[in-house]
Amino acid sequence: AWSYIAAERHKDTLKIRRRKCTSSSTPATEIVEDLEYLVHRKSAVVPPELLSPDATEGSQQEEVAVAFRRTEASEASEADPVFCFLPVGPVGFRFLLHAPWVLTSNREDFHMEDPRNCWLRGVAAEALAEAISRFANEPGSNALAVLDGRRVLEPFWRRLLEQAVLALGDAPVVPVEGKTQLYRPSEVLVLTPSLLRCKGAMRFLRAVPADLWHQATGKHLAKFGATANDEAAAEDARRLLALHAEPLTAARLKLLLNLPELSSLLQRQSPAELGSGRSTLLASLLELFGSLLSTAAQPQEEIPYSSARAAGGREGPDRLAEVVQEMQEMKVLPLDMGPLDEGMMTSLAEGDVFLPGTGSWCPGLEEETSCLLLSHVGVRVLNRSAWRSLPPSGQSLLRRLGLQE
Repeated sequence: AWSYIAAERHKDTLKIRRRKCTSSSTPATEIVEDLEYLVHRKSAVVPPELLSPDATEGSQQEEVAVAFRRTEASEASEADPVFCFLPVGPVGFRFLLHAPWVLTSNREDFHMEDPRNCWLRGVAAEALAEAISRFANEPGSNALAVLDGRRVLEPFWRRLLEQAVLALGDAPVVPVEGKTQLYRPSEVLVLTPSLLRCKGAMRFLRAVPADLWHQATGKHLAKFGATANDEAAAEDARRLLALHAEPLTAARLKLLLNLPELSSLLQRQSPAELGSGRSTLLASLLELFGSLLSTAAQPQEEIPYSSARAAGGREGPDRLAEVVQEMQEMKVLPLDMGPLDEGMMTSLAEGDVFLPGTGSWCPGLEEETSCLLLSHVGVRVLNRSAWRSLPPSGQSLLRRLGLQE
């Protein structure tokens, strides 16, 4: 276990030196590391019902302190302890917390249901929300990460995190793609956990210029990192959704994909330019479609009810039908116009789109000439190169969405 050997405080910064002896190597070695914390304090007047009989109302105050790491520890999975002047023990938090808790007689645990502890928990939640808002712009800090509740098992302490989310409200604490300033949860779109786990979806989303999101939807895309661990990224998404940020839906995606700039991006990345073995943006986009459809066909994902409602989402079969309709209205299908191909993009909602012919359309004519003649009579055929570049799963999805044989 770690032992704390030195501490130095300067204004709102706390520097701690700690050490640990390890017996995993021979001879035993000593590890010493320095951690830097950002500290926020909050004082609150003790309510009358918690005062002693001889105390007057408003005569007592208690202080709560919250501190979270500016520098990551060597053991990233380690939980910080909760203090009552001295460390009592970790409960799963990713921040230090001190308050004058009511403890058991041996000082090894907390009286969870004690009224004074319940009151202090509320004060601590407000202090945590204030600290997140105050230090969100500090270099090296990931303020929202302190709301990580994956290791917090005790309901008493989980309630503290829930209260902090409520107290935080719509404060500007969210980092977004392509920007250095922070935005409010109401100003951002969040990738849902299922999208974050879909590699094809992430390939497509990383290729989209960040400024196009605001141009299309009026909102910014919350930062999702470059190569984040899937589960850690999913937990980040849940935290933002708990703050009532809007999840990315098919309706929002349609606004983005129907921008002329996005059509140009899809057209520029041709299969020939990529070489064999690499996915086109259309193939990656269809993986994203598959993830959205899979989620829509299942019970509501782990998204807070209010966030789902704010996005206008339905439930059950209606929800799936709504997602399919949105996808059919997305202009992402390149048409084959023959040798005079100008890269026209269309959607299934604008009319039937047929699979590329194999000679049966106009027997005896070359395929390019056949496509040109078909385009003149209003028969719309999907671009051959685009179709052949798709994996079987992508081709099957387009058929399910309404591509005609």
